[in-house]
Amino acid sequence: MAQRHARWDSRHAVKEAFNDLLIEEEDYKTLRDSIDTNDAFDAMGLAARLEKHDLLEFRRLASHLYGKAAKWDRSISLAKEDKLFKDAITTAAVSNSTDVAEELLRYFSDIGSRECFVALLFAAFDLIRPDVAEELSWRHSFHDTYMPYRLQVERSRADQIASLAKKLEELSSKTVAKEEEENSQPMLGLMPQTLALGYY
Repeated sequence: MAQRHARWDSRHAVKEAFNDLLIEEEDYKTLRDSIDTNDAFDAMGLAARLEKHDLLEFRRLASHLYGKAAKWDRSISLAKEDKLFKDAITTAAVSNSTDVAEELLRYFSDIGSRECFVALLFAAFDLIRPDVAEELSWRHSFHDTYMPYRLQVERSRADQIASLAKKLEELSSKTVAKEEEENSQPMLGLMPQTLALGYY
């Protein structure tokens, strides 16, 4: 156990030193690869350092690290500060959180970004409630932008209703078939009594 802990400490120290070198050399591409392939380092400590970096790509890595740690709000907040809206949309979509996705949708509607608004609607289609999307669209006059999403929602609802109707029909058919099969079976409980009566 002690040896395993010592090995991890050694790997941790090497990884931290390697990350420091990459930051010093401003090699954000290799640093990102390193972050995604090895977890033997203080991810939150590195994120805290990178979010204050002068270079945009390093601040972007900080947002990425927060996202990997499921710190969705912090990740999206950093992305918004640098106007990395595509990153923010991706993070909201993978968060699997309705609250996170809808909060970002409100932000895009508040700043009047139609493109980001509709991009998030489709990226987080299963997370955003249609009534919330429609209300924001109405308040900010995004009707034309919102319409393709609304049509997709209606199509999805129609498909779900059709699928449910088909399942109910199949269940009903199975129930009827089972009842018919049961009704066609002889009433065995009465047979001994009937046979017995024949001897008198």
